[in-house]
Amino acid sequence: MEDFKMAIWDKLLSASKDADLGKVFAEIGIEGVPRSNYSGLKVASLAQWILESGRGTSGLATIHYNFAGLKWRNEMDGFATKVVFDAPSETAEFCRFASPENFIKGYWKFISRSPYTGWEDHTESPKEYIEFLKLKNYATDPSYVAKVSNLFSEARGLFSVSSGGEPTPTGTWLKATDEAIYWMQGNRYIEKVDKVPVPDKDEFRVVLNDLRDWFSGAIYPIPGIMKIAQGDVPEPIKLKHEGNGDNGHTHEPPPRKPAFRWDASPNFNDRGATIDTIVLHNTVYSFSSAINTFKNTSSKTSAHYVISRTGEIVQMVKDEDRAWHAKDYNSRSIGIEHEATKTRRGFTDEMEKASIALIKYLMHKHNVGIDRVIPHRHDWNGTNVKTDCPNLVWPTERNFDDWKEENLRDGNETRSGNGGTDVVDPGTTTTVYIVKRGDTFSRIARNHGLLIDELKALNPGIRDINLIFPGQRIIVSSPGGTGTSSETSGIVDFPFNIAERFISNATGTHQPFVNGILGNGKITGGFMELSKAHSWKPTLRAIYLDGFLKTLSPSYRNIGIDYAINNSDVKAWYGGKVTKRGLERGYGNRVHIELDVEFELEGVSYTVYQAYAHLRSISVGVGDSIGQGESIGIMGGSSTRSSGGRLVLVQGAYDPHVDLDTYIRRGSERVSINPQLIDKQLGWRLI
Repeated sequence: MEDFKMAIWDKLLSASKDADLGKVFAEIGIEGVPRSNYSGLKVASLAQWILESGRGTSGLATIHYNFAGLKWRNEMDGFATKVVFDAPSETAEFCRFASPENFIKGYWKFISRSPYTGWEDHTESPKEYIEFLKLKNYATDPSYVAKVSNLFSEARGLFSVSSGGEPTPTGTWLKATDEAIYWMQGNRYIEKVDKVPVPDKDEFRVVLNDLRDWFSGAIYPIPGIMKIAQGDVPEPIKLKHEGNGDNGHTHEPPPRKPAFRWDASPNFNDRGATIDTIVLHNTVYSFSSAINTFKNTSSKTSAHYVISRTGEIVQMVKDEDRAWHAKDYNSRSIGIEHEATKTRRGFTDEMEKASIALIKYLMHKHNVGIDRVIPHRHDWNGTNVKTDCPNLVWPTERNFDDWKEENLRDGNETRSGNGGTDVVDPGTTTTVYIVKRGDTFSRIARNHGLLIDELKALNPGIRDINLIFPGQRIIVSSPGGTGTSSETSGIVDFPFNIAERFISNATGTHQPFVNGILGNGKITGGFMELSKAHSWKPTLRAIYLDGFLKTLSPSYRNIGIDYAINNSDVKAWYGGKVTKRGLERGYGNRVHIELDVEFELEGVSYTVYQAYAHLRSISVGVGDSIGQGESIGIMGGSSTRSSGGRLVLVQGAYDPHVDLDTYIRRGSERVSINPQLIDKQLGWRLI
């Protein structure tokens, strides 16, 4: 019997290794999953099957090839058949599959249906995928994510032997797939070079200089073999520091050169100096115009790289040669042009990602410090460069420095929350400017080549142009020119100051309101009020309407405010994106939203979040963009209880109301703020 179970499990492992997820997804109709994420999805799903089938020993697995305990759903018709099965926990209708191959296809069909829609956007890592499934109630075990995550290493190990039984080569080796060449150690890659399609030919090319760079001064031995491999993209190796008191801290391998195409410029000469600077430019004209200019010998100008608004990178001069882009320090620098014009300013998401990847690669390759990544307009060694470039991407020195610090220092590639320009819609050229201390509406208009009336037309939600605030997002360009509606939230505009003390119905101190955004209702719990009606809270930090950050001693206390809506339709105070939703201990159904407005404290702008608790039901999902005043759920009095080590929803635990916590993250601490402080920064005046 044990041999039989092992044979069943071996069949699944073989089918998993051989499975082409691209073909599986195409057959089912799944779209939008990057091919580079397939290997992580294989690891995540196999870890699930290890856990849920007991490594192929469960009755569902051995009898019905159901390694995931998938219950029958009508959408599975054609992928599985319905069978009644006595599982250890219950007797129910489950899916029966004809083979392990059919099970794999059926698993992805099962995941492609509601309530798991949207999983395609959560595949950057195996854990992110599992966390999303858990949020969608795939499993009731509160420790499910941790249990599956603990099996990722085992799953990767099971994939480390090829389907033909040939072990992974020892030492380092080269692996060639359809998309790249990988320098491997074991089952993970140290570095890779992307293959670039040759136009109009069924061919790819790679830059041999990049391969040469791998092996010069490398800390790994030179690879001994090369394999032509099909299947999924490997994961990067984790390198360990030796000594320096690092205790084995792991990090990603050095930055790799992003994909590019070569289009040579004749405008270059010998460098004659060591590269120690990277100069950033904007094109002023279109991507194709810039390339044509650099290919024209009479222009006597060039750059090493040009990046388009779609993220395409073209290299025109070799790094080791001297391009003609920055006059006095051409000999020591690499020049990078960014496509931007007077009507298409700032970054697109694709262009920014490409720029960050390229700059970090060049910084690493040429040992260029962050202080030597400079804008063209920079005053270098006392030489006054008479240009505003790259003002169409970074209007001011402050914008440039903030962006550089956020995106290039210490390997942090996250988007800057305080950068000068950002993209609100990666699918268009719409950009916004994030207001800085000292900015005025007229100055922002002037810096972006707009009249004040044109900027006002782009931002109809701004009622008073003299009341902009640091962290506010202002649209500065759009695909259709001026006249676009602003996505930034406006003032909620209560006719009173929300109480910052204990209030109750018995004392007649509730605060009724009629509001065009939230509807009609009343404030039923004051901001951070003290009352034994609330649970015991530890030391907390909060900012009241006076704007001061206060430390609150442990006590029976409310966090945030409580309010009730007459028609029970809970609407968003401000717009933003849903970051979390589901059951939370003591709060029942709860939704967290990252707002589209920011909060300034002591000269620093912070991202603001709002958490809506005790909902009867939730109508939004993680990643959803929510407009101001848009419905997010139905008011209730929900809470939770523990049952068998997991949280269970309890409806009606409290009188129907909403617990609203508005908060920022300040370092490692979470700070609650009176929600009217957002209105105050938007121009609302205290009553």
